[in-house]
Amino acid sequence: MSTPLYNPAATSVTEQAVMGKIFRHLLPIMMIGYFIAFLDRVNIGFAATQMHRDFGFSATVYGFGAGLFFISYFLFEIPSNLALRRFGARLWISRIMLTWGVVSALTAMVVGEKSFYFIRFLLGAAEAGFFPGIIFTMTLWLPSAYRARMIAIFYIASPVAIAFGAVISAPLLALDGTWGLWGWQWLFIVEAIPAVVMAGVFWRYMPSSSEKAPWLNAEEKVLLAALLEKDRANIGQPKPLPLSKVFAHPGVLWLSACYFGLQISGMGLALFLPQIVAGFGKGIGWTGIITSIPYAFAAVALPFWGRYSDAHPNSRRGHTATASAFLALSLAACVFTKTPAVMIVLISIAAFCNYAFAPPFFAFSSTLMSGAAAAAGLAMINSVGALGAFVGPFVMGWVRDTTGSYTIGLLAISSGVAFSCIALLALRRETLIGTPQLQISPLSGQSRFSGQDAPHGRQQEENEEKGARDER
Repeated sequence: MSTPLYNPAATSVTEQAVMGKIFRHLLPIMMIGYFIAFLDRVNIGFAATQMHRDFGFSATVYGFGAGLFFISYFLFEIPSNLALRRFGARLWISRIMLTWGVVSALTAMVVGEKSFYFIRFLLGAAEAGFFPGIIFTMTLWLPSAYRARMIAIFYIASPVAIAFGAVISAPLLALDGTWGLWGWQWLFIVEAIPAVVMAGVFWRYMPSSSEKAPWLNAEEKVLLAALLEKDRANIGQPKPLPLSKVFAHPGVLWLSACYFGLQISGMGLALFLPQIVAGFGKGIGWTGIITSIPYAFAAVALPFWGRYSDAHPNSRRGHTATASAFLALSLAACVFTKTPAVMIVLISIAAFCNYAFAPPFFAFSSTLMSGAAAAAGLAMINSVGALGAFVGPFVMGWVRDTTGSYTIGLLAISSGVAFSCIALLALRRETLIGTPQLQISPLSGQSRFSGQDAPHGRQQEENEEKGARDER
């Protein structure tokens, strides 16, 4: 279908008005969905102390089981995102929410180590595809200039979920023994209900495409189509490339490696922070409140970071590298202090930097791919990151059992994001400049590849060179 012609002189509709409508109508349901997803993903961290009491789980068993979620997440991520491309975000993301809600509630039926491993694996399979599916959906609605700030605002849901989960988990765990259920069982059952409800909400309010959005009038739809077409034109005309080469493309592989390192540190911290804070000896209530502080700080600071990144789009690689460097340093510094207040300050910096990594990283990554290749490529990046999210908690648990120290575990997982920083800085300029936009051709089953050979390739190169100067 051809893009309708847009004549600025013939309409009073503005780009800002259209973007504002998209933010107002889509961002809330995306954020609530991600909030619930992350709450159901990390509530195992708050249940860990009682599950240790009831089942005798060691830190290694807990870390392996908590991280096992990400193995199935890795295995099913790409197929799930390709299914989203086929069936549409409205249907597929609603399905993901429904199944992960049901499986999350089933965690209350764990009776030992093996069932714990099985349920965590099943939960990862159920949730696979949600996060990259949302990022891919954003590329269908937003020009690249707006993506970092929307991803940043969307990403707030993650630290808010951890902060909220830390506070709400205390009263749920306090229900221990009520109606014959342990407190950790109440935690999983109650926190699973919103996912099932949200599946229906997403189905009701998420348009299947911009053309079918009831809150955009005809002129606004024409303007949006023109903006997206202009965004694609700035990258250049594509040429055929097999889909298999999307996964093997140097740019996709480098970005996957970077996200792998980040997730080692990010999830290692998120899933063990409640136990680190519990070691301060302040009781369940204070443990929840103190655990929420770093993530509340991250949630407040993220929107400003996303807006700054969009204001300097050619420096997004530098923004990502800076966040990863400070994350590594703040985690490593925890080994040198035993003062709880100082450690919480350092962890607050780490939490912000962990989330500051993603908006510029995914905004930059999404400009390299479009169409089905974006669905596959973004899923590839997130899937490899999921392996890092398995490694982080496992390393934390193993180090804790081996050394008796959580802070040494933080030092160990800081190496993951340090690797990300080095990988970003070592990313060859020809890989960046030559990394084109990848797109699947529905007729040939091939992806389309645009970049240096395209008419606009020179403009892209000039932008990258300007970005490199900004970073320096």
